[in-house]
Amino acid sequence: MSLEEIVVRKQRAHFGFRYEHQYQAILNAQKLLNSVTIFNMNRFSDLVKDYEDELYLIDQYYRKFTLHLDQIDEHANFASLQNVVEKHYKQFLDEIGRTWNELFSLDERPSVLDFYDNYAKSKTKTVVIISDALRYEIAKEIQQSVENEKKFSTKMTTIFSVLPSVTEFGKAASLRSGQESYEYLSGNDVHVNGLPTQGTKARDKVLKVKNPNALAITYSDVVDRSNAKELRDLFNGKEIIYLYHDQIDRTGDHGQEMQVFDAAERTVKELKAVIPYIANGANVQRFVITGDHGFIYTRSAIEEYEKIENPSNLENDRVERRLLLVITNMMKLGLSQ
Repeated sequence: MSLEEIVVRKQRAHFGFRYEHQYQAILNAQKLLNSVTIFNMNRFSDLVKDYEDELYLIDQYYRKFTLHLDQIDEHANFASLQNVVEKHYKQFLDEIGRTWNELFSLDERPSVLDFYDNYAKSKTKTVVIISDALRYEIAKEIQQSVENEKKFSTKMTTIFSVLPSVTEFGKAASLRSGQESYEYLSGNDVHVNGLPTQGTKARDKVLKVKNPNALAITYSDVVDRSNAKELRDLFNGKEIIYLYHDQIDRTGDHGQEMQVFDAAERTVKELKAVIPYIANGANVQRFVITGDHGFIYTRSAIEEYEKIENPSNLENDRVERRLLLVITNMMKLGLSQ
């Protein structure tokens, strides 16, 4: 009998529900440890395909393990298991990160710069949900969750974000169409077709240049409608709607990184619920869900030896914890440009 079969039997037993988090933490730990492998690839296409098909599950198992572990009071009983999981997961991230960077090619998958033309634009009324920091494995869970409802058919494809893969660049890139310009000016200011893209109102203007019947709104704009009529009125006459959802990134960026996996769970539930809400209330049958970038997170702290010193010495360079935007070439260990 496998561990998964044992867990299922235990959960069905009397009082089994009391130990749901313990069972799920153990089960996801085992799945992660059984899935971690040694990389021996020399083609980027193989690595991307393996991640799309299987390796993404390692990120998902880690997220689920940590999520359930956080709900357990007797945390000390799981300390040894957590140490093992952390060790193997960080080794996985190191290996896949190194292999990815060595083989990386932006041309391996379509670019988010072509997202509007390839996915958003349609003859059918379409709601595009852009969830901030929606990484691949969370999107896979949303897909499975939606399919389980048996009300929608789904298809998932991979596109590559732009670099640096942060909010203002990713959100702007998803607005571009045709030969429109995509230009970084300074700070958080990225322009598409000569127009600013910071904030929902600015993005609405960019969309309306392409289609006067387009609309950019936030998740709150939709769920705060008190009845179906208000929702219909909001979507009436619109052909393409960009709906901006921000749960994961907002949590991580506001000093609550330890809650980012909780935010991921809320994201799955919110997007699973908002699709039928819009479909039924506003008669929309086509949805496209994507993210502006992803994220990497481990519960264990980043050690000092894993960091690099800031190599920038120019006032106009943009220096952040995870990226540098510079006007000169940087040849330094740990940097890629």
